[in-house]
Amino acid sequence: MASRGGARQGLPEARRSIGPADGIAVPPQPKGALVPLEPALLWKVWRPGFCGVMRLLEWFEVPKGFALLMEHPQRCQHLWYFLHEWRFLTEPMAWGLLRQVLEAMRCRSSRGVLLRHIKAENVLVHLATGEVKLLDFGCSTILQDTFYTQMSGTSEYSPPEWILFGCYHGQPATIWSLGILL
Repeated sequence: MASRGGARQGLPEARRSIGPADGIAVPPQPKGALVPLEPALLWKVWRPGFCGVMRLLEWFEVPKGFALLMEHPQRCQHLWYFLHEWRFLTEPMAWGLLRQVLEAMRCRSSRGVLLRHIKAENVLVHLATGEVKLLDFGCSTILQDTFYTQMSGTSEYSPPEWILFGCYHGQPATIWSLGILL
């Protein structure tokens, strides 16, 4: 279970919660209540038959925000620890892992979600099958065609245009982060 606090860096106050009027189908909520953005975006991208994103089982309000109950496959490891254990990956193994991350990112993008927190710690590798799943949508937001003027995520994965100009486009920033991951 992942616990998340209320405010998300980089999201205006009005975008921290979301409802059906925002065009995102979420499970019915009591009295039309809004859903925090992170679980709403997880519902938006997860689809049966596509396993590139961790499945959200349920979410709960807690005193300082909300908690997520996520699937957790057995015998999995964060890519960060996986790389430290192996120390060296063959090109086919590295390509297989990256291909799965790229496919998960393509799916996420096609569903209108900008992840903004791509890093080895947010990729889970199933040790028996090599299957990859993305974690942590806490910095995610709705994909837009205009510039983003607030950054969210890990600074080491930030694109140069953010560092130089204080703004960035979502898709090119995603490509930059994937390059750092590679």
